[in-house]
Amino acid sequence: MEYGQAVCLLNTKRTFYTLDGDFIIWKEFPKEICNSDAVAQNREVGYPYYYLIKDQIKDFHLLPPSLNNSPIISINAGIIGGKRIFLFDKLYQKASDFIRVNKGLFHTCNVGLLNIIVEQLLFHEICSDEKINISYLFNHMSDDFHECLQLNAVPRFAKYVHTIGSAKRDPSICLQIEHLLKIEFPQFHTKIIDYFLQLKGSSVTNSSLPKSVQLQRQQIFDNRLKWMGLGEEQYLSVRFHLSPTCRVSYNKEGILTLSYLCVFENKRKYLLLEGWTEFIARFSEPLSIEELICQFEEYPFKDNELKEIHKNIVNTLTIFMFYYNAISLV
Repeated sequence: MEYGQAVCLLNTKRTFYTLDGDFIIWKEFPKEICNSDAVAQNREVGYPYYYLIKDQIKDFHLLPPSLNNSPIISINAGIIGGKRIFLFDKLYQKASDFIRVNKGLFHTCNVGLLNIIVEQLLFHEICSDEKINISYLFNHMSDDFHECLQLNAVPRFAKYVHTIGSAKRDPSICLQIEHLLKIEFPQFHTKIIDYFLQLKGSSVTNSSLPKSVQLQRQQIFDNRLKWMGLGEEQYLSVRFHLSPTCRVSYNKEGILTLSYLCVFENKRKYLLLEGWTEFIARFSEPLSIEELICQFEEYPFKDNELKEIHKNIVNTLTIFMFYYNAISLV
């Protein structure tokens, strides 16, 4: 567990959950999650950091037997809980024993990484021993955890965000979280800004940034504010266009490339466009999603196919709006 960052919830039906403090929710959990014997954020199979910590703690005592499985199977505890409260009695006891007998060896390993053993691996092992199935909020999770980092898709397509690990140090993610806080809870945003301004030597303003970067950061916020205000019938018809600082061209290898000004590093960067992102080139002139789809009239899309295509295009556009600042609403 990320100590000091977890939020505990206990309802009257004795269902227990803890959520990491960097786990953000826009929608209540599904009923199948709320009614499950055991719950976790996602399943982890063969994730590389388990093998890294395994090498570092080979001389520790009371090592979980499942650490020797191939592949190592565990859970992510961004959310962890369930109705079977006794599982957490067992987890507490096993974790306490492990910490007590190995405390003198902590200096030999990455202590910050050790929590995946004393919390995540042990919980999965206990549930396996007790033959209790774990329900997962995310049924699939990539190694880079992008499924739970879709701040660009909030709130239309993404309802749960976990700024896991080093994501909290990504300036673009921090800026997006600030924007969402400013839009949803402006009074809290003002209080946080005022607090940091009162701290001696602290500055949370953009005054030290070039004027052009300040304007682009404001543009990202304005885009998000307009985007979140659109209704379900509007977001397919609103028009987008490339930001003035962006250029789409072919590189020396003949690959479609986007040149954009990164507002987080204040320098020009280049991004190869492929798959869904190739659509970005079409927005050199103002274009809506509906208009874009009409350019493919020769394809007899079914309704369910169109829905998935809409989702993929919208996700692509919002990533380029809020991450690369390459697309703007007209």
